[in-house]
Amino acid sequence: MERKRLDDNRLSFLDAIGIPPARVDAYDLSYEKTGGLATVIHRLTLTDLRPSCPNCGCLTPRIHSYTDKRIKHTSLSGKHSQLYLHHRRYICPQCRKTYYEHNPFVIRASQKISKDVVYSILDSLREPSTTFSSAAEDYGVSVTTVMNIFDTHVRMTRSVLGEYLSIDENHCFGRGADAYVCVLLDFRTQEPIDILPNRHKDELIRYFRSIPWEERNRVKAVCIDMYPIYRDAVRVTFPEDVKVCVDHFHLIKEFTQQADEVRLSVMRPIYRELQRLRREKRKLECLPDAGTAANREHIQTLDVEVQKHSRSYYLLKKFHWMIFKDPNDEIFDPGRGKKYNPSLERYMNFHEIREALCNISPVLCEVINVRGRLVELYKCPSGEEGSEKLYELIGDLRHSGIQEMRHFAGTLERWSLEILNSLDSIERYYEVQKDGGVLIRDRRIHNGIIERKNRVIKLVENTGNGYQNFDRFRNRLLYVLRKQAAYAADPVYESLKIPADSWKKEKW
Repeated sequence: MERKRLDDNRLSFLDAIGIPPARVDAYDLSYEKTGGLATVIHRLTLTDLRPSCPNCGCLTPRIHSYTDKRIKHTSLSGKHSQLYLHHRRYICPQCRKTYYEHNPFVIRASQKISKDVVYSILDSLREPSTTFSSAAEDYGVSVTTVMNIFDTHVRMTRSVLGEYLSIDENHCFGRGADAYVCVLLDFRTQEPIDILPNRHKDELIRYFRSIPWEERNRVKAVCIDMYPIYRDAVRVTFPEDVKVCVDHFHLIKEFTQQADEVRLSVMRPIYRELQRLRREKRKLECLPDAGTAANREHIQTLDVEVQKHSRSYYLLKKFHWMIFKDPNDEIFDPGRGKKYNPSLERYMNFHEIREALCNISPVLCEVINVRGRLVELYKCPSGEEGSEKLYELIGDLRHSGIQEMRHFAGTLERWSLEILNSLDSIERYYEVQKDGGVLIRDRRIHNGIIERKNRVIKLVENTGNGYQNFDRFRNRLLYVLRKQAAYAADPVYESLKIPADSWKKEKW
């Protein structure tokens, strides 16, 4: 191939593939179209630099032969790109060893894809919605190649424990005790510390004990959901003065579940009675003597009862969320505007609808009252000031006539210390208002941040159609979740593969 003068078009393509013109001895650019897909073909020969012999250091090697190597390159302007390198092979006149000239396009000499493709694949895998399959399709390589690239370049390690730690789980693998992964997060930095394959007590204790005591001793508080194994593991492995806190969201979730059971216990008999009344009404209307005065009066009475039960059922079904809502919320202001409700056949606001709900059964009023007391509890500035309200609430619920509220009282009692710990603030911060004013607010530890991370974890797991290789799954999650996650420029790790005798089939 003769040396040619490079025009502007060829110079721009050389710049795109990262090669200076002075490094090129001969270059040719062409296009091929196969199956409707355009491919850019770069044929080039590098400048002869006569590298010294790697065996004996001889400075005067001779050209032995040439080998044409095909290298897959990144897509340019929507077109796939192929490099055909006319690769020199040298021979040392002293030790007779043969060797190739340096290939600047690949990371390893045996690779058939350029390092730009490798780095582009690794960058694309930062997006949680990108899968190994989609990356393989985008860059024209096999799924196995993408997985091997990721495994050999990305290996995420545990981060250092911060002062405030959040622990939560995420359902990722099938069913049973091993279906959950355990997520550890630094509350202040909002960065994941590590992801564990399960939430077994022995495994958690073993993991925390493997962390140096100096790190564990810096932890001041740990926020968990209402899973007792987390509390037990923290108490065993962390200093005694570490506060274990229950996440506010999970406590309200527990109350909501119990309150919903109360609602259903009220709604079910209303629905059964409604169905019975409708059947009886239809039966009377089908009788030959349905037009008699007695039957007409009976049908009218049934119709009134049907409407009454139908409206009660409608309220419990349509506006059940009012039972779980803060009763002091501004939407329940009696002075708010009213809207016409066709099912209730009248103009009503949310305050009046909630009153109609309470009129169905007094137990609903009690549940709404408990929700209001929980709101007041979390308004307390510290656990010390909130203890009286909490224990008073527990005492009242113990004597409640509602079974579900008595059950909730037991939950509050078992987690009372952790609930009070969650009321203590960990720091203060300043909030600038729209009018320029500044408010000083207290920040409490919670698991809201880790719940947002869980959505990303679920996205990675679902779009990937399930992972059976936990090490690869963990690396992928931490690579996606950490803002400053980096990959190794050179492959420094072994590929993560499931043993050949494993019954599980790898998915991607």
